[in-house]
Formats: sequence, structure tokens, C-alpha cells
Amino acid sequence: MKRKFLILAAFSIFLNYTSCKNYKVEASIISIIPTNTGNTWTYVDSIFNTGISVDTSISKVGDSVNINGKKGFNIYPTYNPHNISFIFCNDKEGNYLILGGYSDRDSLFITSIKFKRNAKKGETWYFNNISINMETAMFDSSSVMMTCLNEDTLIQTPNGSYQCKVYSYSPDNERNVFKQYCSEGLGLVRTEAYFDNLLINSKTLIDYKIIR
Repeated sequence: MKRKFLILAAFSIFLNYTSCKNYKVEASIISIIPTNTGNTWTYVDSIFNTGISVDTSISKVGDSVNINGKKGFNIYPTYNPHNISFIFCNDKEGNYLILGGYSDRDSLFITSIKFKRNAKKGETWYFNNISINMETAMFDSSSVMMTCLNEDTLIQTPNGSYQCKVYSYSPDNERNVFKQYCSEGLGLVRTEAYFDNLLINSKTLIDYKIIR
């Protein structure tokens, strides 16, 4: 089976982040996921569909890079044979945008809002869900509907409790469902992946460093 790397939906490997300079976030605006170089999130990863297994992963906004005139910041996944990177940024409203990705074999650049900072419960919108085949390093994109399930869900973690917006999407007609819990100004606190309504894996925040 070919491995696919889904943006912010993979649970056993690190993600690549690039924040762009196309939008300047005002100092008074708190982003739903802040993309400042040096920001770091540490997660405990739990996998349930093959027996319970636990690991940890770290996501960090790294050094700057320029791609098609966009300045960003990279980190690399643990499994990364083809220099894969995804591109994200905050806009002036503090939303979290997907801009695309690149590897040494392919690139794909499409801008869309993944997480709306001021989304209301029940609000829906479409974003470009970008994935990559980790063996061929070729990108793909599909238009997927995101739903804000709740605006103020309390998530308890080993590092404390956080008020979160809950976002949900399904790339394949509801068999696979991803729920992502974001705390404004902090970022991704927890993610859950379901298959046929069964929780198969999750990531939970256990430590972080946010540079203001």
C-alpha cells in the first residue's frame, strides 16, 4: 500500500510548515495557529487500530525559505526521502492558510483557508486538501469541506486545559474523518482520526514554545 502524507492529518510523522510573508499579521491579531520561526509543539501520538502504541513527535517552525516570492519557514518529517515541504501562513485576520508544497520531484501551489480564526459553530467552507505520495513524492489536491463543530470545547492535556475551536473534515465521503482542536494563539492542541466512526489515532499536545 502506498503511503500518503496528508496535511495536518498524519499522526506518525512530523509535518512540514512554511509561513509566508504575503500577509502581515497585525500585532493585535492573535492567529489560530501562530507561524513564527522557532515555534515548537510536542505531541504524544497514540495509534489504536493495530493495538495501542504510543510515540512522541515534534513540529517546529524553522529557518526561512523563499518559494515563488513567498518567504517561509521549514521543518522536515522524520520520513522524508524527497525533501518534501508544505507551505502555510497566517493572513491579516489570523486565519491559517494552506499555500501548497514542494519536493525534489513535484510542486503544487494553491491557496485556501484551512482554519478560520473567527469561525462560528456550524459554519462550513471549502479548502484545498493537499497530500503527497511519500514514495513517488508527487502531490495531489482535492476540494474538501471544513466544518466548525464547536467554538469553546475544553481539551485536557498533560500540559494543562485549553479552550479550543473544533474543526472537522472528511476527504473521502465520511469514511475517514479528521477532527482538529485549535486553541487561539497556541495552535493545534489535539487531533483525532476516525475510520468508520472508530478512533484509530490521535495526537495530544504535551509541551510547546510560542515566540511572540
